[in-house]
Amino acid sequence: MLASDPPVITPRAALEDFVFEVFYNVKELVLVHERMVKSLFDRQEEEHPVINSIADIVLDAALQFQMEYELYIKVCRSISLHDDN
Repeated sequence: MLASDPPVITPRAALEDFVFEVFYNVKELVLVHERMVKSLFDRQEEEHPVINSIADIVLDAALQFQMEYELYIKVCRSISLHDDN
């Protein structure tokens, strides 16, 4: 979106504000997912060919997802409420 030519939203500052407003914690969300994927691959490497359990990895990731997605949802709701007024 930021690299679109022609720009999706003009002026550039308005586009950057929009991206921050909608996707402000996307980096944190991606990091949580990347950590989970790394943990899953590590587990596979350690226990191949039979993986005993990934429950601990999924639980840890879910707790991290919860914090980041709660922030994301709160921001989305505030944007939605702001747009209705």
